[in-house]
Amino acid sequence: MEGYRKILESQRTLIDTQIRWAVESMTDKPDASGDDWRAAALCQKLDPELFDDTYRNNPQIEMAKIACGVCLVSDQCLNYALKSNENALIYGGLTSKERRALRRKMNRSLR
Repeated sequence: MEGYRKILESQRTLIDTQIRWAVESMTDKPDASGDDWRAAALCQKLDPELFDDTYRNNPQIEMAKIACGVCLVSDQCLNYALKSNENALIYGGLTSKERRALRRKMNRSLR
């Protein structure tokens, strides 16, 4: 069990370093109009597997949410995922399961 914890901690440290590097390499707030927001998304500078939410308890989900939390275009990203019914990956800081719950809540409020 101790070996597993060390692996998880080293994985978190590596991902944290990647996120810090990506954030530091961002310059000004991007023009996020239209589909241009994708080019400015922080996730474009990180390993795409970080945003895989297949494994619900994976510590990568926590790190992906941190990345989304500091991303300058996370609102546009979440809006895109909700409008296009993306059913996989983490978008705008929410897992696919969390987005489905949000969609249900939004649909109930429209009734």
